[in-house]
Amino acid sequence: MSNDPHNFYARLASGIEAEERRLHKDPMILKHPPTAATPAPLTSPEEIMARRFHDAYEKLAPSFGYNTRQETREFDPDSPNGRLMMAVCAEVMDELDAERLAALQLLNEGWRASARLIKATSKVARMMVPNPQPTLNDEIKPYDPG
Repeated sequence: MSNDPHNFYARLASGIEAEERRLHKDPMILKHPPTAATPAPLTSPEEIMARRFHDAYEKLAPSFGYNTRQETREFDPDSPNGRLMMAVCAEVMDELDAERLAALQLLNEGWRASARLIKATSKVARMMVPNPQPTLNDEIKPYDPG
């Protein structure tokens, strides 16, 4: 595996794109196909997240002894409740994105510092070796016994 940071970021970007493709095929999203009674397909990450929260809330509420209101049991992105849930999800997702970006920046700084340290260590190690082995770029001198 290459230690080239450009390859690392290419692999990272590729992984993010793969995750985005997976989300578009997510069974939770496909669970709500459009019908005459439901709105158009999910279009925003906020709506996807809001619907997931709503469905989980409805599923778990009875196990906590809570009965949800009949009129809000189906998620409606156009209702005040649905719009509020999507706004909350958007805000939380923005915060998570900012935290993720900060973590990636720290990772990048650490990666660069590690690369500089490895380069410096390699240079010092080469200076400490008394008779380094010739490389393909070195001129090979004839053996001199004395």
